[in-house]
Amino acid sequence: MLPLVGIATAIIPDLIRIIAGDKAGKVATSVADAVATATGTDDPRAAQRMIEEDPAIAAALRIKLAEIAVQQTQLENEREAAERTARAQAEDKQRQDALNLMRAQFENEQKVREQQFEQQQAQLKLAIEQTAGARALQLDLIKTGGPIRWAPVGVSIVVTLLFAGAVLMLLVRTPPPPPNYSDLINICIGALVAAFSTVISFWLGSSQGSREKDTAVQQMQVTQAAQASQQIEFVTRQATELVRAKDEVRDRPAATATPPVHKGSNFDSCLALILGAEGGFSNDARDRGGATNYGITIGTLTDWRRSRAPDATVTIDDVRALTLDEAKEIYRSRYWNVLRCEDLPPGVDLLVFDFGVNAGTGRSARVLQQVLGVEQDGSIGPVTLNGLNTCPADKIIRDFSACRLDFYRSLDDFKVFGAGWTNRTNSMLEAAMRMGASRA
Repeated sequence: MLPLVGIATAIIPDLIRIIAGDKAGKVATSVADAVATATGTDDPRAAQRMIEEDPAIAAALRIKLAEIAVQQTQLENEREAAERTARAQAEDKQRQDALNLMRAQFENEQKVREQQFEQQQAQLKLAIEQTAGARALQLDLIKTGGPIRWAPVGVSIVVTLLFAGAVLMLLVRTPPPPPNYSDLINICIGALVAAFSTVISFWLGSSQGSREKDTAVQQMQVTQAAQASQQIEFVTRQATELVRAKDEVRDRPAATATPPVHKGSNFDSCLALILGAEGGFSNDARDRGGATNYGITIGTLTDWRRSRAPDATVTIDDVRALTLDEAKEIYRSRYWNVLRCEDLPPGVDLLVFDFGVNAGTGRSARVLQQVLGVEQDGSIGPVTLNGLNTCPADKIIRDFSACRLDFYRSLDDFKVFGAGWTNRTNSMLEAAMRMGASRA
């Protein structure tokens, strides 16, 4: 099987990468079966000889191998898209879990703050009620006119009379001094002075003290009210932010099952088909393009390299040694991007790309514009792209292929290359229809 695979990779080198990435070996088996079916033999030498001697077998085999390459490339793209979807869903779940955790933490903190606020309010209310109750009790006692109403007055009178009597006794009487008489006098006078000071403080200082106490209570109430207002404002702001966060999560669009894939990913699939039709190195004297490899003529390669190094020279050996990577770069820069194939529907991009490689980008653009019924200026721009919306893709593919064949038939060397051009047009038509149907 390996020799047959080697024959296939010599025809389409890009199969090497695809086979190397297929651990199950199914691609290698399919490629070997395709070679054996096209040549009718499992013998590598006989198969190689038939491919070299019969161009029809070689062309059919290239197309079959290109289709295998396209199918595997599409499978790889789908697998990568599925992996991107899984990663996106996992990341979205992580973000959702983080948001739920933040929401739970905020709700817990909000409950704690509300409890603290309620406790502060209860303490403040209790203090106010206690103060108001004490004052109300005092006022009620005074209003009832009970004996307790005159208790402060009676105590004050008794203390004042005792103090005055003691002072007069000390001034008028001169009894004989008994033992410790002076200590006794000092103790009595000290007690009376203290009691009299209390009376004076009660009647003359109580009003000022009450006013100071009232002021202090008012300041405390103002401070606590300000703190309560700040707490309420903070809780309200946090609640508003939480509501906004919930709205953002609700309004955020859910992740789609298949993330958008850039249209440029179709480049590899289209290029595999083109490389299958172009083949490897050739230097047919009847071909006006001269030496060609991977479909890149010696003139195209010369222009490409001189755009980077003005003094570059290209020989036939340089064309023969052209690498697949450089050929891809040329195809993408000089054909795919110029024809804006990224913006074309699947299948249409293949035909416009392939005809641009075969007949020139300007002619391919004019044929597309002819099919769409817009100005044929040879440059695909907004007007041409807008015309794509007026016609189904499958009709564009069929009409484009018909116009392509008309162009080939108008050429003088159609008798020489007409069969190959017709086969290429028909095979690309079928591939484009399948490509458009698979992306629908």
